[in-house]
Amino acid sequence: MRVGRYPTAKNDEEDEIVHWSGPIMQHPLTSAPEPKRRFLPSRHEARMVVKFVRAMRAGKMRRPSEIARDAKQEEILYQYDVWENHEPKTREDMTKSERARDIMKVPAPKPPLPNHAESYNPPAEYLPDEKEEKEWKELDPEERATSYLPAKHSALRHVPLYENFVKERFERCLDLYLAVRVRKDQTKIDPEDLVPKLPTPRELRPFPTDIVNSFGPLPYRARSISVHPQGQWLLSGSDDGYVRLWEIDSGYEQCTWNLGMFVEKVDGSAPPVTIVEWCPKDETYAFAASIGNTLIIVSAASAMGLTESDTDPMIGGVNGKPDEKVKEKMEDMGIRWEERNLGDGEDENKENGVRESNNGEDLRLEDKSSMILIRHGKLLKHLAWHRKGDYLACAGKDGSGGGVYIHRLSHRSSQSPFKKRSALVQAVKFHPTRPFFIVATMHHVRVYNLALQQLVKTLRPGVSWISSIDVHPSGDHILVTSYDRRVCWFDLDLSARPYKTIRNHEKAVRVGKFHPRLPLFADAADDGSSHVFHGTVYDDLTKNALIVPLRKLERCSKIVDSLGVLDIAWHPRLPWLFTSGADGTIHLLTDCSQG
Repeated sequence: MRVGRYPTAKNDEEDEIVHWSGPIMQHPLTSAPEPKRRFLPSRHEARMVVKFVRAMRAGKMRRPSEIARDAKQEEILYQYDVWENHEPKTREDMTKSERARDIMKVPAPKPPLPNHAESYNPPAEYLPDEKEEKEWKELDPEERATSYLPAKHSALRHVPLYENFVKERFERCLDLYLAVRVRKDQTKIDPEDLVPKLPTPRELRPFPTDIVNSFGPLPYRARSISVHPQGQWLLSGSDDGYVRLWEIDSGYEQCTWNLGMFVEKVDGSAPPVTIVEWCPKDETYAFAASIGNTLIIVSAASAMGLTESDTDPMIGGVNGKPDEKVKEKMEDMGIRWEERNLGDGEDENKENGVRESNNGEDLRLEDKSSMILIRHGKLLKHLAWHRKGDYLACAGKDGSGGGVYIHRLSHRSSQSPFKKRSALVQAVKFHPTRPFFIVATMHHVRVYNLALQQLVKTLRPGVSWISSIDVHPSGDHILVTSYDRRVCWFDLDLSARPYKTIRNHEKAVRVGKFHPRLPLFADAADDGSSHVFHGTVYDDLTKNALIVPLRKLERCSKIVDSLGVLDIAWHPRLPWLFTSGADGTIHLLTDCSQG
């Protein structure tokens, strides 16, 4: 196009080219005579011929005649009758390769035999009605139980051509050459070998087996119980706002505290005592109880015939006072400290100080008991003591991260360790040996280091709603219960997942607790029963904990409004278990076989 040319049909781009053209040459290029070497035999070829002859004589090289003979024999081998040896060979007649192929041979599964529904004249019960036929047609072909609909014909000659015949034969062929057939070696295992070798419960005695004593019954639900570290006194908190003191040996109701008169009434009645807990120090006769939005610490020394000077001075004495910044933070959190006496309340029997007990006797009210009231801006759900008895943690009922508080009794100060609101908090615990603080939300259990102020570990039990937690006295194991009927045992040195998950209850599991000294733990649920387990924790780190189910304790509580056993408590030294239920009865269970 640049030079002004254009294509034309007359131009042949593939014209024939003659490579040899020009005048014919009459004489050769050279007239030299042929050399003599072309007429003499080649010495190299002679050496090769001698080499081949020697190889044939030595048998190292086959002659052309032998090659032709072998080719003819090989052709004859392929000409044989395929049905000549149709009878199967025995293993003795097989070669080694044939035996190997016979062992690995997997025959194709045979098609299922026809049943009555495939008959041309089936019984009436095999014929579908209009509704069943409609449902069969609406289903996907893969979801249908059969690939055909039974039909009835009066005679065999009336049976038409089966329309799915070719399709079924085609699918059968696909299954034969496309479906992989694999031989699976079945390992013969005795089912008894799969069961772990556990000691019998008889070898692990003593543990609670039977009810030997009952406290009550109370007119209201016994929501919480606690045993004093010395093992002589039992506390119970109920829905009527009272905290009762029981002597364990005699079952006598020693004293009651009406804590409901220190909080605002709801619908004309006092709110329930959600949880009550003794101070963990042996020489301290004080307990904490949560009722409504108030945390009350009561000195029970006078109820036991002691003076407050004989107990720890944490109720009456103050080692320090919070500074102004701490006071401002406490006011922002809605926390207010008060020091009161039980006689300062408004009780209907305040003048004579006498109330009728459950057995009809006059019961003395301890009006001179001193106490500390810690008002909060929200309802309280759970509390936990520190092992030294000076710190007390509680969680708000709304369960938000900002609803967790830690109170120091000696300084009358409070703080909230979590400023960020997180998931609903269900329970809190102090670690028994380390400066760890354990917080249980609905789905997770978080372990915090209070000294370093950081998160150490997050446990994931995989439950829908956590109900309670407890820490083993060694500090390396945590027991988590949930409302979806699970009990999870965590080993903090193993994983963030449960070491063992127990599902033995029919209804929600309310609480689970370790024994303070013995290798026992128990749980309680709304089905009215409590399960006792043996849990051995070894000092050898290479051994995992041994968990053995011991006994299912029935009839621990009657089921009232779908609620059963609400709380349990262990004796600090003996294998005694206390249960409190929705029927208002507190039971003491021990091992009667040891008597």
